[in-house]
Amino acid sequence: MASSEITHSPTDGISRRTLFCGALLAAVTGSAINMSSAAAASIPTAKGVKKLAGGKFQVPLASNPTLKKVGTILIVGESKGVPVALVSGSGNSFKAMALICTHAGGPLELMDKQLVCGWHGSVFGLDGKVKISPAKTALPSIKVSASATSVTVG
Repeated sequence: MASSEITHSPTDGISRRTLFCGALLAAVTGSAINMSSAAAASIPTAKGVKKLAGGKFQVPLASNPTLKKVGTILIVGESKGVPVALVSGSGNSFKAMALICTHAGGPLELMDKQLVCGWHGSVFGLDGKVKISPAKTALPSIKVSASATSVTVG
C-alpha cells in the first residue's frame, strides 16, 4: 500500500445507527422545547406573575387589565414543561388549563379565539372543550381562585 492511499475501517465515522439515534433524539427534544415556544408565540404572557409554592402561580389583575375582557387568554407559566393558560370569563370568573392536546400531546396555538393543535388538527374552545377531533377529551383544567386583586392558578 502506498503512503498516499487512504483506507477506511468499519469503525471510522458515524454508523447509521448512531446517526438515526441522534436524529431521533433531536426530533424528540425539539418537540418538547417547541411545545412551550409554540404556545408562547401565539398567546401573550401575563405580566408580574409570581410563582408560589406547590407549583401555583399568582397573577396580579392590576398588571393584566386585559383580563377584564371576557375571552382573554394569557400564559401564566409552565407546569412540568407544559404551558398553563388563564382565560377570563364573565364577572370575576376565570378558567385555567394546560395547553397540551389531549389526542397526542401536541402544542396548541391560538387561532381565531380557538386553540388549535398543529400536529393533527384538533380544535378546542377557550373553555377547553373539544370542538373538532381527533381529540376526544377536553384540555386538563387547573384549579383557579380569584380575589379582587389577583388570580391564583394551581
